[in-house]
Amino acid sequence: GQLHELAGEGDPEEVNRQYREATSEAAALSGETTVRMAESWGRWALRQRRPVDAVEALEAGIRAGNEIIRQQVSWQDREIWLDYRQSLTPDLALALVMTGHPERAIEILDSGRRGWLTEGLRAANDARLKLSGVSPELVARLGRARAALRAALFASTNTDDPDVARAPAATRGLVRSARAALAAVEAEIREIIPDYGRPRSYAQIAETVTGQPLVYLAAAETSGVALLIDPETKALSCEL
Repeated sequence: GQLHELAGEGDPEEVNRQYREATSEAAALSGETTVRMAESWGRWALRQRRPVDAVEALEAGIRAGNEIIRQQVSWQDREIWLDYRQSLTPDLALALVMTGHPERAIEILDSGRRGWLTEGLRAANDARLKLSGVSPELVARLGRARAALRAALFASTNTDDPDVARAPAATRGLVRSARAALAAVEAEIREIIPDYGRPRSYAQIAETVTGQPLVYLAAAETSGVALLIDPETKALSCEL
């Protein structure tokens, strides 16, 4: 990709194919490698005015980033990967606008913003849950389920423990069970807060715009994008 941009060497179709294959192969090896490869591919594609390929690349990077975030056990580690994932969302939003999908671009930008808010509230003892009427008992069970998952994840990575070395399958089973238990508690919370832990759809976002317009501005790799939800027309976008 760099040789093609700097020296004009190579066929852009071949460069794009190699980026796609490398990103796909990275997914079987390392989430972090997948994110970095997808970022390189997506931003190259934007500079080449290949928005369809940029969408494919950056969506792959954000999926891999979300999986990494889900596996982190501390707020500090989650914050690092939230920041990395967030750095891809303006580029993806721009590519989506260029391909004629402004509503999806708004969902992406809103999801990135809400990701930070959601994690911040999680670090602050789930203030939103208490304000939304979730019972203290259910909030307490959520905390225990998260603690159990953290313990299982720490145990699965403790290479100094001979029990872990002898029974890796059993250790992985504990992690799976802990994840399932956490998912069950989160499902109960969604009966009270339907969008808990989930990104909002464009329809849900637009529904809240009743008075003044809501504007999203994003600076991407090659330019930027302005997305406006008008209370009456509900959508307008332009590349900057």
